[in-house]
Amino acid sequence: MCYKWLKVLFIFCCLGWLPSQAQNTLAHLQVWQENSLILDIPLENPYWIVRWHHSVTGIEVSDYYRLDNGCMLLSATHTPAFDAGLGHIPGRGRLLSDEQHGYWIVDIDEVVKNNRYYLRVGSLKVNHRIIYEGQSYSLSELAEHERVEIRVSEAVCALP
Repeated sequence: MCYKWLKVLFIFCCLGWLPSQAQNTLAHLQVWQENSLILDIPLENPYWIVRWHHSVTGIEVSDYYRLDNGCMLLSATHTPAFDAGLGHIPGRGRLLSDEQHGYWIVDIDEVVKNNRYYLRVGSLKVNHRIIYEGQSYSLSELAEHERVEIRVSEAVCALP
């Protein structure tokens, strides 16, 4: 009987997989500027926010993301008003009032292709930032007016 378990363990080792390794693989939310990693957040919690101030009106907009089945998903967005470039697209989530004259778009659950997207980071006035577990990471301080890639590493999307 002991021999059987040793054989199973040996096969897992040869395949490069052990249950403890699978549990210890942690996805990271990363921001890259060209070939330089400028922000790396281990995702112990699969939820984060990308927040900024609208470049014209200054309202604060929040996009809510989550990691689900190895996939980066845009889950919801919140805005106090539908200013230029903002709004709801029918069939893409549900539009709700935030009861303070603002709007939530919930149940978007849009898969971000290849777990990555590009963002032109705004000025310090716009202050693009990532909010994770209550801490704010200012992308505008790190890469003002630059194109960055926001991605999740160490995760393989299992959704179609």
